[in-house]
Amino acid sequence: YEAIPDEVAKFAETRARAYFRYQADPHSNIGAVINSDIVLDAPEPVPGWGGRYRVEGAAYRQFVNNQASGFGRNGQEFEMLIQTHENKKPELIEIRIK
Repeated sequence: YEAIPDEVAKFAETRARAYFRYQADPHSNIGAVINSDIVLDAPEPVPGWGGRYRVEGAAYRQFVNNQASGFGRNGQEFEMLIQTHENKKPELIEIRIK
């Protein structure tokens, strides 16, 4: 079943985009995210864990700064752990900011 890494890569991109646009840094001065880009490496199997993949990447955002009048930008490197299941959608285990 060769589609797994492709499926994991698509899932990782979708989840990372949503996370960095809507969920990351809830207590920061980031207001509405105007623009974001996600750059992901290819999924790598996690040794010793059947069906688990690690995906590393970086998120770049431009946002409205709630504390200062104007905009801010930042970039964050992160790592995602994704578990695959037979005949089920992949599951996000964790997003860890590096």
